[in-house]
Amino acid sequence: MAATWAGVAVLACAATVPMGRPASRMLLRPALRSAVSLARPAPAPTMSSAAMPAGSGPGGSRTAKFYRTLGITQDATYEEITDAFANLVSQAGDNADRIAQLETARDRILDERLKMRLSGQGPPVRDPLVKPKEKIDWFKPFKILRRYIQRPTMAHFTKMSFIFLGFAVGSLVAPGVGDQMSFFSLVFGSAFVYARGTPEPVRDDFGQVGEILPTKTLPAILAFLVVAGAAGTGYLLAVLYLSLLIPPQIVSIQALSNAMVAFFVWLATCFVKVQQD
Repeated sequence: MAATWAGVAVLACAATVPMGRPASRMLLRPALRSAVSLARPAPAPTMSSAAMPAGSGPGGSRTAKFYRTLGITQDATYEEITDAFANLVSQAGDNADRIAQLETARDRILDERLKMRLSGQGPPVRDPLVKPKEKIDWFKPFKILRRYIQRPTMAHFTKMSFIFLGFAVGSLVAPGVGDQMSFFSLVFGSAFVYARGTPEPVRDDFGQVGEILPTKTLPAILAFLVVAGAAGTGYLLAVLYLSLLIPPQIVSIQALSNAMVAFFVWLATCFVKVQQD
């Protein structure tokens, strides 16, 4: 306060000096500068970043060494923290001091995260016991279906074509045995769909099968359902659509439906594989 009044007095004296005396104004300039500097309030003391308490800055330098101990960044998620801790503990083996150091680092990091969340700072920590809402995968049924579709080899394709296309042609040529052809298509089709992908049976020197493998229930049911669905699709397609396009005088509905049953069973035996590796 005294310095402020002294500055005011000097400024008053300066005002009384005539403007025509340069020498007097030159003598008063240093005094004016001193008075102005004394009249200005002193700036408030600031705390340098080096003198700030550890952990008060963004990112929490107080826990920086613990992040380095676990080998993770300060923006690591909860899963990354726990995974890094588990990996390092497994590498530590029986080193109790190292394990204690890792446990301390993990606990200090999680405690600091919890304090920041309670104080409204930093991102919220997700509860590991609460599972996030899974996104609906609309293509999952197609992905599952794709597992059961497989391109046939040339040998398998030729074998299936010879058998089931023969049944289809036989149903058209000899309509009287068409029902028997459809029955054989269902029986042999289920057997071939089930057997596709299974190992070849072990045979003895006389060609006899040495060991009969037990039947797997789920593949057997799937094979029957696939063949039955294929046969039903062929029958309905023949009755509802093809019979409208092809006159009965050329091909009877019974012969056409039996041929379509054999044809769709042929498609199932060529491309469906119920045995999963």
